[in-house]
Amino acid sequence: SREITFLYTKNLFINKKMKLTKSEQELYKAGLELVKIASTARTLVRRPFKASKAVTIPLAVGKEIEKWLKTHPEHVVYGSLPMRGQMFKYRETRDIDLAVRNPRQAALEIKTIFQRHSKLPVRIISSPGKRRYAVQVKLKGEWVDAVDIHQIGMFYGDYDVYGSTLPPYDEEGIKIQKLADQLLRKANSVMAYDPKEKRFGPKPERAVKDIVDFVN
Repeated sequence: SREITFLYTKNLFINKKMKLTKSEQELYKAGLELVKIASTARTLVRRPFKASKAVTIPLAVGKEIEKWLKTHPEHVVYGSLPMRGQMFKYRETRDIDLAVRNPRQAALEIKTIFQRHSKLPVRIISSPGKRRYAVQVKLKGEWVDAVDIHQIGMFYGDYDVYGSTLPPYDEEGIKIQKLADQLLRKANSVMAYDPKEKRFGPKPERAVKDIVDFVN
């Protein structure tokens, strides 16, 4: 489309302002070409959404979370669980990622679901500055995230590469992130330039995950 072509050209100009090495410039341009092609493609996979496909979510809890999500159509499920439902090849889904209006309230409600439908020890942790809450369960003696919850305002916005967030799709009343939007998010990680650190590419703690997801 004209919009994609314009954004592609625009990003090549942005690339010139970055202090990239020749090899980094080649990687950046190749990444743009991949996004240009893949962002206009339609996924050939559409598996039903199942919350219990996350390894930290018991079957009974997963069914109740699905019911709960249908009563909150403003919430959006994003991350590896939607990726699993729209790709042939995907990585293991450890938890559920949610974007909601009130992360604290959502965490309290999900904790209650766990307490009613599971015997797993459960707790809530928070990072108020990041507007993030997580419901954790204890598995094999270790506390792990089961549901990672962020404020939905942080979910929408503009990207450095190719414009803005794409709207989620609706599956029986549950809002789910589109694969094309995940592609844009991963592109904006693996093709990022940090002027302070003078670093091209993802943050070190996200490097393996985001690069693998982008390539897949």
